[in-house]
Amino acid sequence: DIAFALGWKEPSRLSRIEQGRIEKPKRELIESLAKAMRLKEEEKNSLLLAGSYIPNQQETDKAIAFVRKQMQTWEYPGSMFDFTWKIFYSNNNMFIMYQITPEERKYIDEACPNLLDVHFNILYPKIQRDSPNEILPTKEYLTYILFRFRVQQQRRTREKWYIDLVQKLMDNELFREIWQKTERMDEQLLGGDYSLRKVPNKQTPQGFLTHHFFATQLIFDPRFYTGWFVPADIETFSHYQTQKK
Repeated sequence: DIAFALGWKEPSRLSRIEQGRIEKPKRELIESLAKAMRLKEEEKNSLLLAGSYIPNQQETDKAIAFVRKQMQTWEYPGSMFDFTWKIFYSNNNMFIMYQITPEERKYIDEACPNLLDVHFNILYPKIQRDSPNEILPTKEYLTYILFRFRVQQQRRTREKWYIDLVQKLMDNELFREIWQKTERMDEQLLGGDYSLRKVPNKQTPQGFLTHHFFATQLIFDPRFYTGWFVPADIETFSHYQTQKK
């Protein structure tokens, strides 16, 4: 019935799409399928996620509008990103926590870079310069997130955005080093708990902030995630209370 509703004379065409026996269909076809199946918005977006279709500008603007007020009133760092790990929105507390300069913030706000780009090309150089004692733990964390990224995206390695991202990051010496290391890693290593995040911060007596981190998908469009930080110790909590005064 769906095939006929789309004006197709042979239903086998739909079967070939379901079985992955043809090249990735254009997004317009998926939109037509969703309409023919009378899918709700969240169901259509789940279908788009399954097919690795990147959100368009209208969908991105809607997601940002939905989370902006929550993020702005959140007392701690928070951000919104999509399944490719591209960052679309961060609240002021996020920029303050990572001590982002005005120039860096302008780049992040305008370019919407990938999370890996930010970690390797913006945050790690700060660690090298200001917190040498944190270099080794930071490299371990970068190894973890890069390996996690590769596991999550293993079905998408032929996507243009993936190829472009990896090619760009290969200019970074540390990225090349860790990329080679993750080639030999086992998925069981993802069992480590990195929900506890320690971020160097010279404004605190202990020299760092410690948070718990958790991420959730937007219900109406699971291609987007929101990431939230909360203090993990009294020193970090006190830091934010002081910032409010």
